[in-house]
This record gives sequence, structure tokens and C-alpha cells, in this order.
Amino acid sequence: MPNPSSTATWQSLRILSLSLAAAPAFVLLALWMVLGSQAHRFEPPLWALAAPLALAGVAVLLVSAIGYRTEALDPALPADEARTTAAARFQVLTMLRFSLVDAVLIVSIVLAFVISQGGIAVILVGAVLTELLIWVHVVPNATQLQKVQAALGARGSAVSLREALQAP
Repeated sequence: MPNPSSTATWQSLRILSLSLAAAPAFVLLALWMVLGSQAHRFEPPLWALAAPLALAGVAVLLVSAIGYRTEALDPALPADEARTTAAARFQVLTMLRFSLVDAVLIVSIVLAFVISQGGIAVILVGAVLTELLIWVHVVPNATQLQKVQAALGARGSAVSLREALQAP
């Protein structure tokens, strides 16, 4: 029988991650009001445009290295406890991945206020890259479930993360 709190977990994760996916657009809009009138707003130094790209690359490497890692479940855990633990670990890893990919936007914002021209273009590049990374690594999907499932089952635990989250 499906655990009602698990269903709420999947739905909550979807709602939260979709809300987080909307954030870069709102940040960009708000900062346009501040930096949009800047002279040469779309002419930043090339290194300033390359910085968000490099940060996105670092974020992808970090997400790949630690964003899907978790301690394997003990096969002796009772089924209910194993499902609850699996769902909780997936939630924690989702927020970790968001923190890593959102750093691209945060550093882009800081950089936009440091350079003398073209700040909004830097934020635009950072926001687009962050949005892309959120859709790939934060909004729950089958690939994420498989990666975390593999980590959870490394010691032979038979718990199904998909079942624990009541994922479609």
C-alpha cells in the first residue's frame, strides 16, 4: 500500500523544484531594473562572460562527484524505515544539487556588480546556465532516481526509491 507521506514527498519535491526553476527568471527581471540602464549593458569583457561558463562546468563536475552520492542502505533495515530513509536522502541530495548549480547564478550576480559594464549580460548567461542545470539535475527525473537508487542499493538493499517516493 502506498505511503501517503511518500506521495506528498514526490509531489512536494516536484513543486519545490519547479519553484526553484522559476527563480532565475525572477532574479534576472529584478536585476534588469537595477542594471538594465547601465551603459554598454550587453558589452561585458569576454572574461566576464566566460566566468559563468567555467562556473557551470565546475558545478557539473561537483554535482557528478557528490550530488548523487549517499551511504548505501543496510539490507537489514526494516522495509518502512528503508523507504523513509531512501526518500529523505533523495530530498537532501536534491537540495545539495540545487545549492551547487545555483552558485553559478549567485557568482554571476556578484560579478555583474564588480565589472563596470555589461553586468546584465553576465547575469543573463548565468541565469540561462543555472536554469538548464536546474532542469537537468534538480527537477526530479528518472535519471536522478536511477543514480541515487544505485548508491542506496550498493550493499544489497532491495528498497525501491521510486516506490519510496511514489514516483510515476
